[in-house]
Amino acid sequence: MSKEFLQRTMIPTASTKVDTGIITKPVNKETLSCFDSTKYKSSVRVGQHPKNNEPTNADAFCNHVTTMRLNPHQYLTKGQGIGGTANVAAALHAKEVIASRSKQVSPPKAHAKDKRPNPPNTALRLHYERGDIPAIVGDRSTLTWKADITKLDYAHYLPILCSGLREVEEPFRLITDQGIQDMLNAPGAAEKVASVVPQLIIPIKEALSTRNESVLIRCCHVIASIARLGSGCGPALVPYFRQLLPVVNIFAGRSVNLGDAMDFAQRKGHIGELIQDTLQTLERYGGPDAYINIKYMVPTYESCMLI
Repeated sequence: MSKEFLQRTMIPTASTKVDTGIITKPVNKETLSCFDSTKYKSSVRVGQHPKNNEPTNADAFCNHVTTMRLNPHQYLTKGQGIGGTANVAAALHAKEVIASRSKQVSPPKAHAKDKRPNPPNTALRLHYERGDIPAIVGDRSTLTWKADITKLDYAHYLPILCSGLREVEEPFRLITDQGIQDMLNAPGAAEKVASVVPQLIIPIKEALSTRNESVLIRCCHVIASIARLGSGCGPALVPYFRQLLPVVNIFAGRSVNLGDAMDFAQRKGHIGELIQDTLQTLERYGGPDAYINIKYMVPTYESCMLI
């Protein structure tokens, strides 16, 4: 690889666009190009909480509120109060003085919906670059399998593909989306997936922890597809709602209200409506214990089965 190519592809951030001459696509800083082997050496974890370097407010942990000690010149004297005076200027000045003494500091923002770190160290990226995935990306962005899907080991390949749900780079995103759908739609996949559900929880949970809306949309589609397979796949997901639904609860209330206007981006899907549809799918196919477990993690959810 030439030095000029490396200098041209080394960019400061992952969101910067690079003009390849054919299409404009995001390139990750650590990978230089999606066709090079990834050498990621950072210690940043998936969904890592941001560090808060602000000083701790001791008043937040007790009923005592720290007040400011006043000097003799800061007390109100006769005629400076806001009651029983006709002097508007003096009353406004007294109100400002009182407000300055009881000035309340607003609590810091939680930033619960901000994107979290998403390092390029997925198992899918590692295995695909090493040639362990029996599939290739063909023309027109299609995935071609080099082996019969029905003969693949679902316990090995399906968790690897689910680990790529947090990938935002091509071709790894295409391999993940198309590969998971091909394996779920294969004949006899329901019984195989039902036994592999516990191994899919950690990869899906890591993808949800990035709090990237595009990643959350893909995860919701996969979770709903698994629940609709039948053969016990829906009830198999119920014990793991406590791992899957906390982040879903954060974005459950995000919806778009445009009144009588038209939303031209509705084909991309809205995260709030998609989460509602996903929860309803989990309730329909999750068995009798699905609703109470969903309600425990998403208190605002209302059942779609009760009449």
